[in-house]
Amino acid sequence: MSPSKFAKHVNQNGLLDDIFNKNNDKFYDYIKRSYRDDLAGLFSFQAIQSGLHLVETSCDDILLIYQEEFEDID
Repeated sequence: MSPSKFAKHVNQNGLLDDIFNKNNDKFYDYIKRSYRDDLAGLFSFQAIQSGLHLVETSCDDILLIYQEEFEDID
């Protein structure tokens, strides 16, 4: 038998094993710690509240906000 059959699965993507179980504040806190406050703020603004919701959201949908024009707010 090859040694690879005995190798444990190693998480190489840097995500928590239970990222899809985190939602709302726990999800945003993880994003803040791992990827910075501005990304957590973007996800919060777009109501992306969990890892599962993020996976189901296209990159185009996430970045669409940068194509919007806004009036200056005084």
